[in-house]
Amino acid sequence: AVGSKGVNVTDDLAVDFVVTTTEGCERIAKLAYDYARRNHKDRVSIITKANIIKTTDGKFLNLCKNIGKDYPEITTDEWYIDITTAKLIDPKRRKDFKVFILPNLYGDIITDEAAEFQGGVTRIITQRWLKYLASSNDSVEVEMTFSADGKLLRYNFISRSYDPEFQSKARDLLEGLKSVKFPATPSGERESFIIKLSDQIEFKME
Repeated sequence: AVGSKGVNVTDDLAVDFVVTTTEGCERIAKLAYDYARRNHKDRVSIITKANIIKTTDGKFLNLCKNIGKDYPEITTDEWYIDITTAKLIDPKRRKDFKVFILPNLYGDIITDEAAEFQGGVTRIITQRWLKYLASSNDSVEVEMTFSADGKLLRYNFISRSYDPEFQSKARDLLEGLKSVKFPATPSGERESFIIKLSDQIEFKME
């Protein structure tokens, strides 16, 4: 995880940080390999920048590779984030990727790039959903992937609240959006449209 409380040492020097734990890395790696096994994926790619961020990314890489040894039927390879983004541009080459394991920052980059190939990505960040869906002070983020003609293909719901009722209500709301006809506009205009639409849904929920 990227630290959210950096330090301004002086007017000329600012320091941020990255936190990497054994428990977190192994949990993510096991989830990825289990997903690959269940879905008959024969390759898992570990994405880092361990050649530059040697300590934390290096730890992430080595722990994931160790977990991969428990899945002998799955091939494990490793890529740097910059090379990965370049390879994804090539339609023939990106078909070789099956499952990614990567820290959150790189995952955000890759999912946005992949979404653009399919039509665009829009994010909604709103505090209003919390009134109906969660007992938390954190904002709610929803990432939506669209086809070129404005069809909602899939969504990814992100929150620090893990309350089962919250997750269930949120997923029901998002599934309902799949029946909405979104305008096939540039992502910025579409984002404004969706935010307004979400406000209407929230009002009805009152």
